[in-house]
Amino acid sequence: MTVLFCHIGHQRSRTCIKFVDLPGILFKNHKKKYLFIVENIVTSIILPFDHDRYKPDVIKGDMDSIRPDVKDYYSDLGVQLLDESHDQETTDLHKCIAYVCDFPPILDKSNLRVLVVGALGGRFDHEIGNINVLYRFSSMRIILLSDDCLIYLLPKTHAHEIHIQPSVEGPHCGLIPVGSPSASTTTAGLQWDLTETGMQFGGLVSTSNIVRKEIITVRSDADLLWTINVRKQK
Repeated sequence: MTVLFCHIGHQRSRTCIKFVDLPGILFKNHKKKYLFIVENIVTSIILPFDHDRYKPDVIKGDMDSIRPDVKDYYSDLGVQLLDESHDQETTDLHKCIAYVCDFPPILDKSNLRVLVVGALGGRFDHEIGNINVLYRFSSMRIILLSDDCLIYLLPKTHAHEIHIQPSVEGPHCGLIPVGSPSASTTTAGLQWDLTETGMQFGGLVSTSNIVRKEIITVRSDADLLWTINVRKQK
């Protein structure tokens, strides 16, 4: 499933993803949190969760797979159902992120974070489409999350300080130059650090790396994908 969970908070120079009990916290109403659902999974959302408590702000997509009874249920709740079937040039996730950018209650986009649950796994072309959304909206902090890992973009425009939470993530990680090669990438805090190292597909790519410190620094002349495994909660 693909769910967008949006939060507005104080802007921080560091990257730190807080892991909590999912999906409950994602659907919990809060004045600074907004829930958007990609239409092609809303039928599966209504069944396993307490839908009387968890009301999305928006359901958006092509509206080609939502069951009529589910559509009627959310419509009766006053949920916005936005049909974008006329647009076949972008994915449903792209449509939702574009809507988030213009969502009226969200005034300070600099403090916006978007957590996309269920964005990884399944068809590879869908995963690539979701990763492409990170590049299309590179000015936003968007995290793609699955049961196994998370991915987000590290724009080349500034250096990055990633704060690791060892109890819930790591140690396996990677830095991947999707889109364009990197002529120079430097890191600190990894098992195999890079020092002004070039990376590209067909050459060196920093996959299967390991975090050795709780603060990882990354500086590169190219946009990089950061990925790290998520520990299974017992």
